[in-house]
Amino acid sequence: MHIYKKLINQLCKHGKLEKTKNLVDKVFFKIKSLTNYPSYAVLYRIYKRLHILVEVKKVKQRNRVTLIPFPLCLSRRIFVVLSTFLITTKTKLKKKHKFSALENILNEAVALTKNLKTVSTKHNEEILSQLSASRSNAHFRW
Repeated sequence: MHIYKKLINQLCKHGKLEKTKNLVDKVFFKIKSLTNYPSYAVLYRIYKRLHILVEVKKVKQRNRVTLIPFPLCLSRRIFVVLSTFLITTKTKLKKKHKFSALENILNEAVALTKNLKTVSTKHNEEILSQLSASRSNAHFRW
């Protein structure tokens, strides 16, 4: 339930915690009816599909900007997974105006639990390609 609390905190705006909890619970109830997985299993599957162990950051050294991979602790990994998941659902919302934000989250979560190719997995693959391209700078932080 640690991931569940972090998801609610990232979605909560202007201190409306109860409203956010109700909306997230509605989404997970719909996901459970579609996939027969409880909410904790859905969140775990999303984490397993999108988790990443290293993050690329821009570091300025001697008037040059280099991309350097940094290892992530567990709490930062959870934050990166949830932010990737939410950012991709928001960009999906901008491209297609047919669905609301909650329906986009629902569709993305169902696709991730069914191991389908989604926008967030494509975003994750882009991050991994950046990591492989900048691994020559890995000796700076390891």
